Amino acid sequence: MMQPIVPISLAAALAAGVMTAALVHLVRDSRTDAPRRGMLRVGVPRFLRLTGIVILAFLLNLRIQRPVSDRNAELRNIDVLFVLDDTLSMYAKDGRDGKTRMADAVSDCQHIISRLEGGSFGLIKFDNQSLILAPFTQDVDNVNDAFLAVQQPDSYYAQGTSLNVPYEDMEELLLSSSKKKDRKCFVFFLSDGEITDGTSLSSYAALARYVDGGAVLGYGTAAGGKMTDGYGYPIRDPETYAEAVSRIDETSLRQLASDLGVNYIAQTQQSNVDAELRMIEASAESIRGSGGTVVYEDTYFYFAVPLFLLLVWELALLIRERRL
Repeated sequence: MMQPIVPISLAAALAAGVMTAALVHLVRDSRTDAPRRGMLRVGVPRFLRLTGIVILAFLLNLRIQRPVSDRNAELRNIDVLFVLDDTLSMYAKDGRDGKTRMADAVSDCQHIISRLEGGSFGLIKFDNQSLILAPFTQDVDNVNDAFLAVQQPDSYYAQGTSLNVPYEDMEELLLSSSKKKDRKCFVFFLSDGEITDGTSLSSYAALARYVDGGAVLGYGTAAGGKMTDGYGYPIRDPETYAEAVSRIDETSLRQLASDLGVNYIAQTQQSNVDAELRMIEASAESIRGSGGTVVYEDTYFYFAVPLFLLLVWELALLIRERRL
């Protein structure tokens, strides 16, 4: 598994550029007069050292991770599915402590993950389209990384909000969970409930049989919150040109919760969800060391140590040659 710091294509281009420049320099030295041939004898080893430095730096950037089975980890027989509304209204600034609704929603997801450690987690986000960012996995780091893909949509891209968009992806993951033996599935649907595309909320009742609990979590206020685009400018109503205000629609959220057979919780503070989490914890079965859970361990130190030694070597030679 790899989680590169710099995109691989960019890192490869930089590495190729450095090596090309070094090779050109070496070839140019090889064509100099006899007095300069001593530099060639110096240049070849230096070129080889530079090659090693570039390769090790490239491998370090890849953040290669190896799977490790932790047989002492406590596992839970639960799948937890997050369905996250990523429409423009979720970036209205009427969340807790002046934050956006989305900031609160992501924080609540991470709180739930920490409380239900040992379970498997999945993430669906939706705006104009629905996208499965993480199928059910016990790799919490992978799920947390998936939240990084949740970004504010461009105001020109936004085409109005519909809560019906994630239905098919939810059905797919809930069905996959239902096929697991002795497994319980809990759904947390996080949204402000606002529907702005002229549609009405379709029934989610057919999915209720796959859901063992969870909650619909509501964000926003009745007074509403203003929104800004990615550059900090206010988003305006195209008809009145007044600053657009988004308000929570608890009617839609309560209907959605009723369809799924779960509670509706207004997340005016993070602890509001804790009662639901206690019930999930009480109903979940814990199994220690059953098959182990797979976690991923960084291997950067395998490359960092020789890279450091090569850099020190090169620095020492530069000092010796009085180039610094």
